[in-house]
Amino acid sequence: MTTANKVVDKFLAWFQSPLTDFYNPLDVTEDKIQKMGGGLRYNKGKAQINLVPSSLIFAVAKVFEYGTKKYKKNNWREGMSWSDVNDCLQRHMLKWLDGEECDEESGLPHLYHAATNIAMLIEYSETYRDGDNRFKGIINKYQESYLNKKMNELLEKE
Repeated sequence: MTTANKVVDKFLAWFQSPLTDFYNPLDVTEDKIQKMGGGLRYNKGKAQINLVPSSLIFAVAKVFEYGTKKYKKNNWREGMSWSDVNDCLQRHMLKWLDGEECDEESGLPHLYHAATNIAMLIEYSETYRDGDNRFKGIINKYQESYLNKKMNELLEKE
């Protein structure tokens, strides 16, 4: 039996244990946490990572792993223009919308690539503002004008 199989077997044994009859990871309350043990965690207001589909995490990891073969490991962390990432995102989405499931080069699903590009843009929006080269012209001015008009209409009604 391989190490991976042993890990899977241990997880399945845990998952089928009496504890999981009580502990539903989708329904964790402070009451249940207290009953599970004496320890206390102050998690109120913190991200509930258990809500994120593991399929998304594995999908993004597979694309980043593929990227280590094409580029160097963590190449994307060095930063790049947001429009370059968006171009990749849009190409993968257009291919997927045209009915093509997998990228020809990597063999991975286009949706995996799209999710990875979105993950990169989210990270860049928080850590690499210098790469923000989005066009901020007419569309944003129109939106601002429209929102100001609507806001003034609401204020006049008060």
